[in-house]
Amino acid sequence: MTETKSDKSNFLLRNTQHALIVEDNAGPARFLLEIFAKKGVHADLADNKKTALDLLEKNSYSLVFTNIQLKPACDLPVKELAGLELLRHIKTNFPGIHVVMISNEQPKDILSQQKLISLAVQTVH
Repeated sequence: MTETKSDKSNFLLRNTQHALIVEDNAGPARFLLEIFAKKGVHADLADNKKTALDLLEKNSYSLVFTNIQLKPACDLPVKELAGLELLRHIKTNFPGIHVVMISNEQPKDILSQQKLISLAVQTVH
């Protein structure tokens, strides 16, 4: 029997009691909080990398959902690839935490998608 994406996500949520959601867009953040609550998972919310790092130091998480692109904490309009920096920090300092990378924005072309995936893979190796 082949394992589906749904099977994997259900397994991950079933085995998670405390998660961190890092999302700077209020709509997707609320949506994720609702999904986690329905699955019985307590989730904290950070809207930038700095807040996420502070929460990681203070709490014990088994799962982090983070947007790849986040607004800087200083309220500049430009988004940065702070999610990849956060991934690198988690894998270096909290190797037992599972990380799911998400994005609200569609890369312009397949080459951009491949570059983004390559950056994420390089980040953890």
